[in-house]
Amino acid sequence: MALYSISRQATRRNFYFWTRAFPIYLHYKLLDFQLRDQPKAVRKQRFNELHDKYAAHMYNIITTMGGFYLKLGQIGGTRHDFVPPQFTQLLQTLEDQVPSV
Repeated sequence: MALYSISRQATRRNFYFWTRAFPIYLHYKLLDFQLRDQPKAVRKQRFNELHDKYAAHMYNIITTMGGFYLKLGQIGGTRHDFVPPQFTQLLQTLEDQVPSV
């Protein structure tokens, strides 16, 4: 019975993550496809608009999921070379403002 409960919890967590994160991923992929022939400056501007739109959404997903996702968020908050500034600004707060479990 305990294994069934753990399995149900994992399924709910997976469902929560993918129903919120996958549409964001698809939006990025669609924009990448739409802008494939555009100049670099246009691509950068449009992607920055998406970063502005989705940074808070991803932050909420990460904080809701907790655990492993929080750790990934903390690492992402330190990777200015890899993660857009809109995300790193929010993710840096995970270093010292996360409630303990």
